[in-house]
Amino acid sequence: MKPIAELARDLRARSVSSRQLVEDALARIDDPAGEGARTFMTVWRERARDLADHVDRRELWRDTTSPLCGIPLSVKDLFDIGGETTRAGSIAREAAPAAGEDAEAVARLRAAGAILIGRTTMSEFAFSGIGLNHHFGTPLNPWDRATGRIAGGSSSGSVVSVADGMCAGALASDTGGSIRAPAALCGLTGFKPTASRVSLRGAFPRSYSLDTAGPIARSVGCCDILDAALAGRLDYAGPAVSPQPAEGIHLGVVEGEPVDDLAPEVTSACSAALSRLSLRGVRLTTFAMPEIERIRRVTSRGGISPPEAFAIHRELIAARPDLIDPIFLARLRKGGEVRAADYVDALRARREIIADAHRTTRRFDAILMPTCPVVAPPISEVQAPSDFESMSARILRNCNLANFLDRPALSIPIHPPGTVPVGMMLIGDHGDDERLLRIGAAIEAVLAARD
Repeated sequence: MKPIAELARDLRARSVSSRQLVEDALARIDDPAGEGARTFMTVWRERARDLADHVDRRELWRDTTSPLCGIPLSVKDLFDIGGETTRAGSIAREAAPAAGEDAEAVARLRAAGAILIGRTTMSEFAFSGIGLNHHFGTPLNPWDRATGRIAGGSSSGSVVSVADGMCAGALASDTGGSIRAPAALCGLTGFKPTASRVSLRGAFPRSYSLDTAGPIARSVGCCDILDAALAGRLDYAGPAVSPQPAEGIHLGVVEGEPVDDLAPEVTSACSAALSRLSLRGVRLTTFAMPEIERIRRVTSRGGISPPEAFAIHRELIAARPDLIDPIFLARLRKGGEVRAADYVDALRARREIIADAHRTTRRFDAILMPTCPVVAPPISEVQAPSDFESMSARILRNCNLANFLDRPALSIPIHPPGTVPVGMMLIGDHGDDERLLRIGAAIEAVLAARD
């Protein structure tokens, strides 16, 4: 599918109807040669068709302040849909009570006129950057599908639903990189907002302290449109409104761990992107960020999300551990071994590190690093638990820094067309989400230009 702003213009020009967009999406989902069966856990076919017909009859897409009106979107399986059970990618929740109402993020998309096409699969309980799900299927990365590569996780279904044109954008979640890592590995754009920006009411939790909700889509502008609806931006005037010129933007390029041990393709794509940005007047300053080492010391004692995940699932672990994938069960139990004092210390240290990191980076408009240090590996290489753990940690290594620091972060594809997907991550300051989106739009334009 085209970017959301283009689809909205096509609808207003009557060159396409909302029903046509829905039928195109459903055709891709139902294509027996495609990934629809592994990407979607539930498809709302008739509901989507009925709503599209209603939108078209009343020409609701005429309202230029509602660019999502009549546009098909997908929803990650951890968000509540009224009247349905939220499984969070696990068979352990199939008998859970149905949700009484939509999650607030879902309700906001509906209020913006979006047409929700279905629930997408995910790593069980949103664990891991790999995206495997042995219960409901693992959708394949659109790049080199013959090899059978991972799409990344935990939002594997979300990213493939967009990449394969089954929808124009996806509502997903990000606790340590679950929006940005799949986007980077599949050649799309992903935006993780500041945690308080998008309501998590009605979203099944992974970590009370680190969870966020945001979009995966085709461009920064698409993410901006989706963020406007999700965050309730009443003054929204268009995607990446008034993006600042790229010339003069000051980006801090983090040295040390974020650029250590990169795959050759990542090194090459990042080097070319930085050269292009520099030639277009973007100021690039390499700097050290000692807070990263402090974050690693804190998380080495158990951190924050593992004990929180154990608390969320401890009753299930005690009663029916057989219903949980053994890899995820082992990870959950490990969280139960974290001492309460170490968890409290981690929360306190986080506040101090956030303040220090702000002082370290405040001279920059944003900081910059590769989204993932690796490219998508074949599924066959991450089946063993040790390989799974190692690769998941590598995929999320850079992404999880923004969650710990509670900053908005944006992954933009930077690879040449037709080559292995690579993402570059821009991280803004806490609460400065809209400015980061404007900067991202400017950077995206420079990297997309063919001159």
